[in-house]
Amino acid sequence: LETAGPTDRWTGTGRIEVGSFRTGRIEAAAAGPIDEVFGVAAAASVLHSEGFSVRTGAEDRGDPSGHERDGIDRGEGGAKLVARPD
Repeated sequence: LETAGPTDRWTGTGRIEVGSFRTGRIEAAAAGPIDEVFGVAAAASVLHSEGFSVRTGAEDRGDPSGHERDGIDRGEGGAKLVARPD
């Protein structure tokens, strides 16, 4: 995740992705001026997946017995505060 720099006017983006094995990702970012000198930018991302093994265990009923757990839960974020003195 790389946080973009502040912009001259407020902007924002967001994205939601879904996939197989109950996988989903949410991302959001915003940037803009605080005043004539300072600007701010922030971004965050969250990822969740139950993984292949949990969803395809014994007799294909989702029983993970005897399987390695391969799911993931991860979140990250970042922010920048920039001063632009005249």
